[in-house]
Amino acid sequence: MKLVPYAVLVGARADDESREAALHREIHKEIAGKADIVRLLHTMESNDERQLF
Repeated sequence: MKLVPYAVLVGARADDESREAALHREIHKEIAGKADIVRLLHTMESNDERQLF
């Protein structure tokens, strides 16, 4: 079986912060990095969940 590389985006938005603030916080927390946020790439919705990429 061939393994395929993949990436996972960080999450965990608090109710009182923007998407952008949550992304900056999570990237700093997980990899001690900084991000330049350019745009929203994709929105995926299911019955009870909405994910932004």
